[in-house]
Amino acid sequence: TQTIIRIINIDKIVPDVKVSYSETEITNKDVEVKITANEKVQEIEGWELSEDKKTLSKTYTTNKSEKVNVYDLAGNNSSVDIKVENIDKTVVNIETKYSTTKITNEDVEVTINANKKIQKIEGWKLSDDGKTLSKTYTENTEEKISVYDLAGNSAQANVKIINIDKIAPDVKVTYSETGITNKDIEVKIIANEKVQEIEGWKLSEDEKTLSKTYTT
Repeated sequence: TQTIIRIINIDKIVPDVKVSYSETEITNKDVEVKITANEKVQEIEGWELSEDKKTLSKTYTTNKSEKVNVYDLAGNNSSVDIKVENIDKTVVNIETKYSTTKITNEDVEVTINANKKIQKIEGWKLSDDGKTLSKTYTENTEEKISVYDLAGNSAQANVKIINIDKIAPDVKVTYSETGITNKDIEVKIIANEKVQEIEGWKLSEDEKTLSKTYTT
């Protein structure tokens, strides 16, 4: 009698696996990791196994590095290094500064400083280190600026410029006497807005009138 021996259930080859990530750039979203094998693999706690049993998937909400052992149905295993390091869900801390907050007839430069790298904004200049935005304002403005980091987290800067005055004061001059007189003459310069002191002249309390007495 002849007996046929047939052995087809020996598998000593480790599974060939590859890892893919839903996001490889910096992101403020969760990252899904997939381990894809060339044959059916066993379940791993914390991972979801696909219907064809060839793909394991897991969603990471924070950055993490770990080793995962993937076993095929025969027990052969491949070790996979998982490295998620591109998740950033922290808020952007910003500080807004002005070149001057005093009344000025010059332009005002506004800088927005962040605690990490931020994205470009149209009309603003981004510094070489990617952490500072700057813009020169030629007139008074109030606006809200949304600042985003590279992951998409945002913060809002309130830009308020009310100290630019490039309009010359409107002034008129009055004299205490306009006819021939043997008295001193008081001259007043009256402006439509507050003015600076002038040496030799007295500035009124409302800072809009300069007066001086001429004896000759």
